[in-house]
Amino acid sequence: MYKRLKYWPILLILIIFLFIATGYLFFRVELAIWAYGETNDRNGQLLKDFLSLSGGLAVLAGLYISFVRSRAIERTVENQQEQIKNQSFEINLTRDSNLNEQFKNAVEHLGDNREPIILGGIAELNQLATNEGSKFGEVVTNIFSSFLKSEANIKNEEDSINWNIVSAIVKNLTENSNLNKRHVDLSYTNLFGTKISGCEIRDWNFYKCNLPKQISLVKFQNCNFDHSVGFLTKFIGVHWKDCSFNGVFLENSRIINSNMDSNSISLTAIDSDIFSGKFFGDLTNSHFFNCDIKNSHFENGFFSDNKIVGTNIYNTHFDIDLMSNSFSASRLNKVKFNGYVSATEFKGVHLNMFNPRSNFEKKIKSGIDKDALLLGVTFNGIHKEMVDTVLTSLDGIEIFNLYNKIVESKAFLKNKKVNIPSEWYNEI
Repeated sequence: MYKRLKYWPILLILIIFLFIATGYLFFRVELAIWAYGETNDRNGQLLKDFLSLSGGLAVLAGLYISFVRSRAIERTVENQQEQIKNQSFEINLTRDSNLNEQFKNAVEHLGDNREPIILGGIAELNQLATNEGSKFGEVVTNIFSSFLKSEANIKNEEDSINWNIVSAIVKNLTENSNLNKRHVDLSYTNLFGTKISGCEIRDWNFYKCNLPKQISLVKFQNCNFDHSVGFLTKFIGVHWKDCSFNGVFLENSRIINSNMDSNSISLTAIDSDIFSGKFFGDLTNSHFFNCDIKNSHFENGFFSDNKIVGTNIYNTHFDIDLMSNSFSASRLNKVKFNGYVSATEFKGVHLNMFNPRSNFEKKIKSGIDKDALLLGVTFNGIHKEMVDTVLTSLDGIEIFNLYNKIVESKAFLKNKKVNIPSEWYNEI
């Protein structure tokens, strides 16, 4: 019925044509006289009019047929687009269903007791986060961090931790760009048996975390390292930007070619080395015992209430103001203080203070009753109220008591504790 109705203009044009043709065939003489009077060429003029009208009707019919065909083509295209849309919707539904099923299976694999199955689940989740970051990135990040905090909690015995699984998750979290720039909470997590390298990490929480044994070529930004612990950790080419470092503890660790840029830094380091390190910002309430600091810079901030004891400092510049610090029983060579220095102790400091390879106990004992001699130190700024006197037995007792207290509360190797010679008490 619709097909018939859509061609009614053609039928109307045909009827008009038949009407005109009939009139011309049967009444052309009368029409010619009526239209052109008694002119000699009236029949020819009438024929021209007839042909013009016929041609015009033919053009109208052709235009309408073209219009009908174009509309038919448009409807065909629209139908095809609708079919494609429906097919795409069905394909997406199928694809989403497959992805959800893959995600479900991967999560279930994490609960398996067999290591290969768990590693397979980790790989599947990482692949989903890589290919479908907007859909799975956040949830995979949360699953990985939650699994780590459960598997490698700092309260767990190290022998009970599966380091292959922990390392695989850490590797995926740090190297997958759809994961490492999201907020990751690894507080109270033991990462000692892992490595982090060649990545950028932002907004991670390492609060009270045991840090990896090696961190190399990593950029940390806005991360929280408060009260984290580095035991035998190597920091190589690491850049910390706007990170929090309150109460950080380092033992037998090394910082090499690294920059620490923070508003406030507070750390304790025992038997640790800093080579070509740069510290930007305030360094306060920190302790360095038996450390080796070489070719380093402290800049752009305030250096106060720090104890650098029994430490070898070489070719290091303090482009920073210092107040209420202690460098007692340390060895300073080619050290420059370019800022304001006040109320700072240099008791017993000397170029030949000790052998840098000696342990902490020997260093302090060898410095007792030794006068300070600041031959390796240059002061380029204002300095006053400095204490550059002999290192006494009372100083040694205070140093050892503070050292033992820190070792007892924080150190992994408790045998670092030292015995205070009884004769020191007799000399007081």
